[in-house]
Amino acid sequence: MKLEGSMDQVLSNEDKVSVLSHLSIVKEKEFVSCENNQKVKFDRLLNKSQQQSADNSIDLSGEQLKKWVVNISKYKLYEPETSVLAKGPNFAIPPSVIPIDEYVLSTEKA
Repeated sequence: MKLEGSMDQVLSNEDKVSVLSHLSIVKEKEFVSCENNQKVKFDRLLNKSQQQSADNSIDLSGEQLKKWVVNISKYKLYEPETSVLAKGPNFAIPPSVIPIDEYVLSTEKA
């Protein structure tokens, strides 16, 4: 190590051992302190995350759906219709068969 080599030139052997043992102790204390701080931060973050997930749980029961879906027409919405509308404007049913031939033809023309 560079530190030990430069200490050989300046310090006696006893002083060098004393300095290295002191550095080792200080290094260990600093490591334990940082480790404990990180554990406290992680526990705090974990608790905050668990509280937010408990608060933000989405309830798709009938009462919650009635708050999300507002029917302004005279048509009476049934439960399946309300459930689909509650999924939002980006909800789409995937096609049962993908028309690969049409995709290939349209890309060949372009």
